[in-house]
Amino acid sequence: MAMNRIQFQRWMSLPQFFARYGSEEQCESALMDSTKLPLRTWFLAIFLVSQDKTGLSSLALMRHLGTTYRTAWLIHQKLMAAMARFDSDMPLHGTVQVDDAYLGGERPCTAGRGSPNKVPIVAAVQTNEEGHPLRVKLSPMATFSRQAIAQWSGPARTCCPAPTCAAMGWPALQE
Repeated sequence: MAMNRIQFQRWMSLPQFFARYGSEEQCESALMDSTKLPLRTWFLAIFLVSQDKTGLSSLALMRHLGTTYRTAWLIHQKLMAAMARFDSDMPLHGTVQVDDAYLGGERPCTAGRGSPNKVPIVAAVQTNEEGHPLRVKLSPMATFSRQAIAQWSGPARTCCPAPTCAAMGWPALQE
């Protein structure tokens, strides 16, 4: 077998790889359009941005990729926009569990629901048949009133279809 620089699988040759996944010319889209970066750099950036738990900065991405800050920033912006677009286009489906939570509260203040430095959020988690989480969507809320929950769960909601949601705990979610 010939030397293959893109040898992801031992059993796949370069022509087989291109036949199955396409070549660099076929990968040009709005994401990778008009760039002179190799496809390997794009895939490394996609891996680094998507796998970092705390959010990868453009400066850290620049150091990993060995590019300029401007290039790393542009790649980071394009990847984040593509992920946000995918997330908004794909509603949760199947079994979805919905619950309320508060995010923040780093400064010492009033404990519990009345704390002014915490942001109320609604968390919706899609689970598989065994109950393991697959995807999550977090939505900030102004308050946890029935009116705010009704607006969140209205017809324009991209979270989940109403019949499959299982509300937990908060009474306003259980309608």
